[in-house]
Amino acid sequence: EAIEKALALDPEYAAAHAQLGWIAMAHDGNLAQAARHYEQAQELAPTAAHGTDLLRTLGRREEVIALSEYDVARDPLNPIPHFNLGTAYYADHRPDAALASFRRARELAPDMNAVHWMIGQALLALGHGEAALAEVQKEPMEVARLIGLVHVYHALGRPIESDEALAGLMDGYAGDWAIHIAGGLAYRGEADDAFAWLERAVANQEDLGWVAYSPEFASVHGDPRWLPFLRGIGRAPEQLDAISFEVKLPR
Repeated sequence: EAIEKALALDPEYAAAHAQLGWIAMAHDGNLAQAARHYEQAQELAPTAAHGTDLLRTLGRREEVIALSEYDVARDPLNPIPHFNLGTAYYADHRPDAALASFRRARELAPDMNAVHWMIGQALLALGHGEAALAEVQKEPMEVARLIGLVHVYHALGRPIESDEALAGLMDGYAGDWAIHIAGGLAYRGEADDAFAWLERAVANQEDLGWVAYSPEFASVHGDPRWLPFLRGIGRAPEQLDAISFEVKLPR
């Protein structure tokens, strides 16, 4: 309703069209409609990097990185573009580059939510489990800290602590973070429970975002239930490839 009021005042307000794109993608699951909104936003404001979230959902990682690098160059003292670039590198299986971007975000905003968690994820991907644990334990956002601890304690061979963190997630955040509970279970190799929580995330109408390409779910990509699940939510590779979305890198 607020966006509709904004567009009534200014039909060419690009940020409002971009926000409609995010709602269509994250809450309605309508990627084709999201693409139209983001394209309209880009047409109205060609110097802004609109549609990065949709590109990430579509698995177009090189374009995500290019737009994220543009954002960093455009606003180098803003921690959010550095964080977003880190997530782009992390999704592209470049944890060393991700780590550098996350650390830069932390330098600019030491208390930024989720940055310690993602530094821990990058360190874990690089095989530095103890350093990852030390970093995740500093995370001020409880849900992000618990998600990270599920992963890190499992990787360190400390199942009791991993179970405790997972129980904390389930007790406090089952209503809107089920997708990450599923991711933690998948990371631990517990496929049956992971799929149960994936279905719960769908029932919660959570933002499934880049679930098709998230490193969290790598262990279940070969499971016979994986592709049918993705098709059921419109995220199978052929469904994503069918979404037409033209993006021009801003100059």
